[in-house]
Amino acid sequence: MRSRYAAYALGLVDYIIDTTDPAGTKYKTPRAVWASELKDWCETTQFLGLEIMSSSKNMVTFKVNLVQKGKPSPYIERSVFTQPNGRWLYFDGVMV
Repeated sequence: MRSRYAAYALGLVDYIIDTTDPAGTKYKTPRAVWASELKDWCETTQFLGLEIMSSSKNMVTFKVNLVQKGKPSPYIERSVFTQPNGRWLYFDGVMV
Protein backbone atom coordinates (compact mmCIF):
# COMPACT_ATOMS: atom_id res chain seq x y z
CA MET A 1 0.00 0.00 0.00
CA ARG A 2 2.73 2.43 0.94
CA SER A 3 4.70 1.73 -2.22
CA ARG A 4 1.63 2.39 -4.37
CA TYR A 5 0.96 5.68 -2.56
CA ALA A 6 4.57 6.71 -3.17
CA ALA A 7 4.24 5.72 -6.83
CA TYR A 8 1.18 7.94 -7.19
CA ALA A 9 2.97 10.83 -5.47
CA LEU A 10 6.00 10.42 -7.75
CA GLY A 11 3.98 9.79 -10.93
CA LEU A 12 5.38 6.28 -11.43
CA VAL A 13 2.47 5.10 -13.55
CA ASP A 14 4.15 1.91 -14.77
CA TYR A 15 4.57 0.78 -11.15
CA ILE A 16 0.92 1.55 -10.40
CA ILE A 17 -0.23 -0.48 -13.39
CA ASP A 18 2.23 -3.32 -12.74
CA THR A 19 1.00 -3.66 -9.14
CA THR A 20 -2.67 -3.83 -10.13
CA ASP A 21 -4.14 -7.32 -10.54
CA PRO A 22 -5.26 -7.83 -14.16
CA ALA A 23 -8.14 -9.93 -12.79
CA GLY A 24 -9.25 -7.09 -10.51
CA THR A 25 -12.02 -4.59 -11.03
CA LYS A 26 -9.70 -1.57 -11.31
CA TYR A 27 -7.47 -2.86 -14.10
CA LYS A 28 -7.94 -0.95 -17.36
CA THR A 29 -7.01 -1.46 -20.98
CA PRO A 30 -5.54 -0.29 -23.22
CA ARG A 31 -2.50 0.26 -21.05
CA ALA A 32 -1.32 3.40 -22.88
CA VAL A 33 -4.65 5.16 -22.31
CA TRP A 34 -4.71 4.16 -18.65
CA ALA A 35 -1.10 5.31 -18.19
CA SER A 36 -1.96 8.70 -19.70
CA GLU A 37 -4.98 9.08 -17.39
CA LEU A 38 -2.88 8.15 -14.35
CA LYS A 39 -0.11 10.56 -15.36
CA ASP A 40 -2.57 13.44 -15.70
CA TRP A 41 -4.17 12.62 -12.34
CA CYS A 42 -0.82 12.39 -10.57
CA GLU A 43 0.37 15.68 -12.05
CA THR A 44 -2.76 17.55 -10.94
CA THR A 45 -2.82 16.11 -7.43
CA GLN A 46 -0.84 17.17 -4.39
CA PHE A 47 -0.14 14.22 -2.07
CA LEU A 48 -0.04 15.33 1.57
CA GLY A 49 -0.06 12.08 3.50
CA LEU A 50 -1.08 8.47 3.95
CA GLU A 51 -2.40 6.96 7.16
CA ILE A 52 -2.88 3.21 7.44
CA MET A 53 -5.94 2.82 9.66
CA SER A 54 -6.15 -0.97 9.77
CA SER A 55 -4.94 -4.04 7.95
CA SER A 56 -5.62 -7.75 7.83
CA LYS A 57 -4.31 -10.59 5.72
CA ASN A 58 -5.31 -9.09 2.35
CA MET A 59 -7.19 -5.91 3.23
CA VAL A 60 -5.94 -2.41 4.08
CA THR A 61 -8.05 0.54 5.21
CA PHE A 62 -6.27 3.85 4.74
CA LYS A 63 -6.82 7.58 4.69
CA VAL A 64 -5.17 9.77 2.07
CA ASN A 65 -4.89 13.54 2.25
CA LEU A 66 -4.86 15.08 -1.21
CA VAL A 67 -5.37 18.46 -2.81
CA GLN A 68 -6.91 18.50 -6.27
CA LYS A 69 -7.43 21.71 -8.23
CA GLY A 70 -6.69 23.70 -5.09
CA LYS A 71 -9.31 21.93 -2.97
CA PRO A 72 -8.71 19.41 -0.17
CA SER A 73 -9.83 15.95 -1.30
CA PRO A 74 -9.20 13.53 1.55
CA TYR A 75 -10.73 10.08 1.38
CA ILE A 76 -10.77 6.74 3.15
CA GLU A 77 -10.58 3.51 1.16
CA ARG A 78 -10.73 -0.17 2.03
CA SER A 79 -8.50 -1.99 -0.46
CA VAL A 80 -8.27 -5.67 -1.23
CA PHE A 81 -4.99 -7.17 -2.38
CA THR A 82 -4.17 -10.52 -3.95
CA GLN A 83 -0.88 -12.36 -3.92
CA PRO A 84 -0.51 -14.44 -7.07
CA ASN A 85 2.99 -15.85 -7.46
CA GLY A 86 4.05 -14.30 -4.13
CA ARG A 87 3.71 -10.67 -5.26
CA TRP A 88 1.09 -8.38 -3.70
CA LEU A 89 -1.27 -6.77 -6.23
CA TYR A 90 -4.10 -4.28 -5.77
CA PHE A 91 -7.40 -5.99 -6.65
CA ASP A 92 -10.21 -3.64 -5.65
CA GLY A 93 -11.11 -0.82 -3.35
CA VAL A 94 -14.18 0.95 -2.02
CA MET A 95 -14.57 4.35 -0.42
CA VAL A 96 -15.53 4.13 3.22
